[in-house]
Amino acid sequence: MMKLSKLMSAVALCLVSLGAYAQLPSVQLKDLEGKTVNTAELSNNGKPFVISFFATWCKPCNRELKAIHEQYADWQEETGMKVIAVSIDQAQNINKVKPMVDGEGWEYEVLLDAYKEQIAAQLEAGVDLLVAETMLGVTEPMAVLDAARELCNLPVMCTLTVESDGSLFFGGNIYDSAELLEEMGADAVGINCSTGPDQLLSVVENIRKRISIPLIVKPNAGNPVIDATGNPVYSMGAEEFSCHIKRLIDAGANLVGGCCGTTPEYIKQLVKLKTFC
Repeated sequence: MMKLSKLMSAVALCLVSLGAYAQLPSVQLKDLEGKTVNTAELSNNGKPFVISFFATWCKPCNRELKAIHEQYADWQEETGMKVIAVSIDQAQNINKVKPMVDGEGWEYEVLLDAYKEQIAAQLEAGVDLLVAETMLGVTEPMAVLDAARELCNLPVMCTLTVESDGSLFFGGNIYDSAELLEEMGADAVGINCSTGPDQLLSVVENIRKRISIPLIVKPNAGNPVIDATGNPVYSMGAEEFSCHIKRLIDAGANLVGGCCGTTPEYIKQLVKLKTFC
């Protein structure tokens, strides 16, 4: 499983406000000097920061960063915010990132994400399958597919996190994204994390209409509430979860499982679906 898929990806920008109960996943990136940066340690001393994913070849991404650059000094003075720009350029283009950043005069914190290095390491370890999951936008799974196809013929599965209406957190929707990822060669696409299975029937039905490859569905055990100790508590039990998953299978899901809030008991119930649903 690819850790970087836990981070985020999009052409659009995302304002990341880290509250008491939120933290970025731990992913190892590089800065322009080659030093390793752990995304879980990214911060701005309690002030907001924006994570923008871009590539030297992505004109819309770069237009966004240019537009922000024009207002950046004023925004910093007013709010103390900062921009962290993460390049998803492949290895052959990495050396173009710094010259472009310097040429534009961007004062952003710039980080580099090299998928080919991660995939190569996993291939050396003997993996049989590549999974890019919990994507918040379509750009990053596109980069994963691009890197994977340069290195191997292993199957690649891609899942994104969606709202209950199918919209993606970083813009766009799961329906167009699933279709695009299939065109790029994904072996299976779908959704994970997101919300509970009871909220995803329409989403699954409409994804199924747009793709011909296997459809993955791995939702959370309902929507969580935060308890007094700051931990998320999921309200949907294993049997109720499996009954909702059965409806999603009937709607076209081919590969099913669970994400946040689920345990081995939930998976056992999925195996026994027909006995009580």
